Amino acid sequence: MGKSEGELPADWWMTDDVATFLGVSGSTVRAYITRHQMPEPDRMFGRSPGWRPETIKTWHQSRPRKSQKGKQATTGAR
Repeated sequence: MGKSEGELPADWWMTDDVATFLGVSGSTVRAYITRHQMPEPDRMFGRSPGWRPETIKTWHQSRPRKSQKGKQATTGAR
């Protein structure tokens, strides 16, 4: 069984840890990496990317959100 958010490592998150936090599969996170849709890793552990949890949390908070109809939500500022 996968980790819950409360069980995630405090120092470095690997691909599967990021997936757990985001609620997506590891393959989705790898696709984000390939498409440059997430931050560059803070560190590489061999060939495995690692991020500080704060890097992912900050990025996740700034990601565009979709409305219930699948359209990108706006902030209302024009």
